[in-house]
Formats: sequence, C-alpha cells, structure tokens
Amino acid sequence: MAVETKKLRVIICDDNEADILALKKIIKESVDIIGEASDANECLDVMDKVEADLILLDIDMPGMNGMQLADIIMDFDNPPMIAFITGREDYAVKAFDLAAVDYVVKPFDLDRIEKTLEKASELINNSKKSDLEDTLRKIINDQNKRSIDRLPVKDYKERTIRFVDPAKIVFAQRDSRKVNIYTENEVFPTYYTVDKLEERLKDHGFQKANSGLLINIDFIEHMIPNGDGSYDLLLKVHKDKMVTVSRSCSKAILSGLSV
Repeated sequence: MAVETKKLRVIICDDNEADILALKKIIKESVDIIGEASDANECLDVMDKVEADLILLDIDMPGMNGMQLADIIMDFDNPPMIAFITGREDYAVKAFDLAAVDYVVKPFDLDRIEKTLEKASELINNSKKSDLEDTLRKIINDQNKRSIDRLPVKDYKERTIRFVDPAKIVFAQRDSRKVNIYTENEVFPTYYTVDKLEERLKDHGFQKANSGLLINIDFIEHMIPNGDGSYDLLLKVHKDKMVTVSRSCSKAILSGLSV
C-alpha cells in the first residue's frame, strides 16, 4: 500500500500582490498554503500562529528585505526551509543555486517552481536539512555583510519592525525561547539567540556576561567581585537589575574595560 506524501505547509511573503496571486495559482494543488504576507512584519506575525515547512520569500521588499528577514527566521528553534523569490538572476542568486539553496525568479516558471517544491520535500525528510541550514546562514551572513549599523527587531506593541542603534542597547537577556533586548526605556522580545547577537554586535562593545546574557560594556558602572571569580554588575541605567558575570566570562569583560 502506497504511503500518501504529506503536503508541504507553505507561507508566501512578497510585497507584490499580483505575484502572490500568480504563485498561489501555480502551487495551490501541490502544497498547503497556510499563510501569506506582504512584508517582514506580517510574515513574522503569520509564523507566530502557524508552523510552516517552507517560506517562499521575496528578496526585494521595502523596509526589512528578504535577506534580513531570513536572518531572523534562521534563529528559530526549528526554522522552515526558505526559497527566495527574486526579479533578478544576479550573482547572489547564482550563489544560492550552487549552495543548493533554492530560488524562484520572476516571472514564475512552472518547471522551476516544481523543482523547488520537490527539493524542499526531499530535504525536509532527510538529514541534509541541517547542513543546508548552515549553508543558508553563511550565504545570508555574506550578503548582509555584517558590521551592522542598526539591528532589526520586531516591535510587538506597534506591530512594526524597528531598527535599533547598537549603541542604545544596554543588554540582551535570554528569557525562555526568546531573548529580550533592553534599551534604556524599552524592551524588545526577539528570536535572536545570545550567541547570534554576540556575533552581530561584537564590533560594538558587547561582551557575553554569562551563557544567557550579553552586555554593552559602556553601560557598566560598577563591578562587585563575589570572591569566586564572578562579579555582580551595577549598570548606569536599569539600576534595579543586578546582573552577574560568570567566572568564565569575567576575564573578557575586564579586558574590554582595560582593567
């Protein structure tokens, strides 16, 4: 008895409504379209409600582009596959193809889309998915060229994407599945990991204080030794919060402060 193949659960994210309609018409019989979005913020909202296997993601969108959104998505615990949508088959697209990260070029070609869906189905059902995720992260990093000037974060109150100046970030702290980014007056829950933020903010004076905390050393006012190699920190702002630097991280912070 043949085993019925489960349909891919797909989200389409494209700022062009006509392109979304055209793509839906082509793939609606082959996949389960569980959501659509016209920008990065809407896409993250959809992903809060449903679990997708594949996102068809436009690269060229206003505000946060597809590459920047993919960077956030790849920090999810179990990120979906991503196939990029683009109107230009340039060097970046060639890189996706060589790395086996798929893409769809506008205007849409039926054979190419079928190939993309087949590739996603195969990858989801074998052990190569994690290898492909690593490849995708590398490509995104190369394309985004990160010594960043601003960090994209989702503002859940305003339902927008904010771009935060790293110099205004006081610290970032893990809280269950999310990491909260604290500025002097605001808190932004994010899908970044502490390790990912450390990588992105390393050129802006940030040091890991412990496995769940990243600190901007410019906001350290006072370090209190605990006698075991660890320190409690008093900050210039958020004075009600006492944060602890682990023994393993204290050396790097002291070095960053030229102590």
